Formats: sequence, structure tokens, C-alpha cells
Amino acid sequence: MASAKEILAEGLLSGSPVLTGLSFEICDENRKLLFRFPCSEAAEKAGTRP
Repeated sequence: MASAKEILAEGLLSGSPVLTGLSFEICDENRKLLFRFPCSEAAEKAGTRP
């Protein structure tokens, strides 16, 4: 979540569009998707600054 928040914050600070449609994907060695974390979820959750 910290990395997603950092990416979103960098975009906001640079004036770029917020990329909430992106997600982090974790795959195994056979490229099987194990977990997907949408950046939009990080944008919705309160927390400390990245």
C-alpha cells in the first residue's frame, strides 16, 4: 500500500492525472496471478504520508 500511495502522491505533486486505474500484481514463477492490489484502494484509505 505504501508504494501505491507514493505513486499516487508523486502524480498529484507533479500535476499529472491520478492513476487510480493501475494495480500491483504479484505472480509466481509460472506467471500465475496470486494477488492484485488496485491503486484506487490505496487512494481511499487514510494513512501516513508515503
